[in-house]
Amino acid sequence: MNEITGITDVPDGKILRRKLLDAPGRVLKAKRSHKRLFKKALIHGAWWSAFWLSIFILWFKIADPNFIIAKSILGEKQKTQVTVISQEKIISDWIKKTNRTVPIEMTSIIASEICKKTYKSGLPLPLIVAIIQRESHFDPLAVSSSKAAGLMQVLNGGKGIAIDKDRMFDISYNIEKGIEIFNEHLRLQKGDLDRALFGYVGGDRTYANDIYKIIGEFEMYYEACKKAAEIENKEIKKDKI
Repeated sequence: MNEITGITDVPDGKILRRKLLDAPGRVLKAKRSHKRLFKKALIHGAWWSAFWLSIFILWFKIADPNFIIAKSILGEKQKTQVTVISQEKIISDWIKKTNRTVPIEMTSIIASEICKKTYKSGLPLPLIVAIIQRESHFDPLAVSSSKAAGLMQVLNGGKGIAIDKDRMFDISYNIEKGIEIFNEHLRLQKGDLDRALFGYVGGDRTYANDIYKIIGEFEMYYEACKKAAEIENKEIKKDKI
């Protein structure tokens, strides 16, 4: 600073030139710094996204869609076991209730396959239960006069779908192919359930009404099983308090 005028001295030409020459470098460094920060933010965001996605996938795999009630009551020092009732158990009991000739050990296998195949197909569970009950009464070895076979009374080559005739009485295979054939009828009828059922059975006009009646009965039984399990759970909780 000039002692007389009190005005800050203007830097000489060399210093000013050096500052001007250094300015682009400082701007470039600032840009690189911002890019690094932006890249870190992206990496950080991607890491958290991957973390939460993995948590969601893990939860989806662990969560069993078949379970209606799967709760446990945590006490102060111990975990209390409560009643767990699954769709498989309800269907297995329903089979025992409606057809006492089916071996008990086979009812759980049939119920398990119904749940798996129906869940995969996206069709309503009561609908497939009703079709199987109406078609074969849950007898895996049933054969009709028209040579339809198995739980869903599958005909060899129905609707142009290839069928392995040696596996017609295989529980899993029969349900899978029966659902595939029914879905084809549903597609051809553009989602009209009545027409799809009419086509599946081969022209019986009373068939759809039979199916709806069974669905209603099964859903009432289903809800009764749920309520019974819930009441039992509440009683267990009261006993532990």
